[in-house]
Amino acid sequence: MTRQEQLDTDGLRVLRWSMFDSPDSKGSGYRFMEREPVIALDRAAHYYDYKPNVILGYITKNVTEKMLLS
Repeated sequence: MTRQEQLDTDGLRVLRWSMFDSPDSKGSGYRFMEREPVIALDRAAHYYDYKPNVILGYITKNVTEKMLLS
């Protein structure tokens, strides 16, 4: 397992940090998402044997403006 793959699964069993990445910033989910809510969601996903479809996680200012969210 590569270092990047290890970081992508750090503390998670079902989810991956990359699921929360901004489309224009690889690794941003791991760097900027709050740990506890993601870990709680991962625990629930593991308990219910369900893999949620994460539509929006961390997003950069550039993506925010493109999506007209600001």
